[in-house]
Amino acid sequence: MRTSLILILFSVLFILSCGTERKKEATVRDSTASAQKDTLMLDNVPPGAEPVWDEGITFDENTMKATVAIRSAELHNLFLRTEKRYPGLHGNVTAHFVVNPDGTVEDVTIKDARWNEPAGDIVTDSLVLLVEEWTFPPGAAKSIGITQPWNFIRE
Repeated sequence: MRTSLILILFSVLFILSCGTERKKEATVRDSTASAQKDTLMLDNVPPGAEPVWDEGITFDENTMKATVAIRSAELHNLFLRTEKRYPGLHGNVTAHFVVNPDGTVEDVTIKDARWNEPAGDIVTDSLVLLVEEWTFPPGAAKSIGITQPWNFIRE
């Protein structure tokens, strides 16, 4: 019971600390590896907040991948902060979530989480809370399910 309370407390503290970080700019290549680049401005956007998409940007495969890539950097930073407290921590998490036509996310579930020590549950629990706050550009024709794996290890 005490361990669970400690894990919950650390999860909350990590989520709160995420709100102080800012993202500047991400350059994303489309999936066809063409020379075309889309620049997504994310000035002063706290993790999990709605990104400032250029007017007219709508949901498609490229913006979906760009959003996951941008937000995955936030998850990696969360992992790194946890790993500092628990040196050697590493693991893999696969989550499934639904992106609605308005760009909101719902139904975040963990399909698999494998950590080398119990402290990894801090990252898993925080990951769910953060992904629930993600937003994508609006415009999908229908709700879209995404299964996303992450590998967390200090590089």
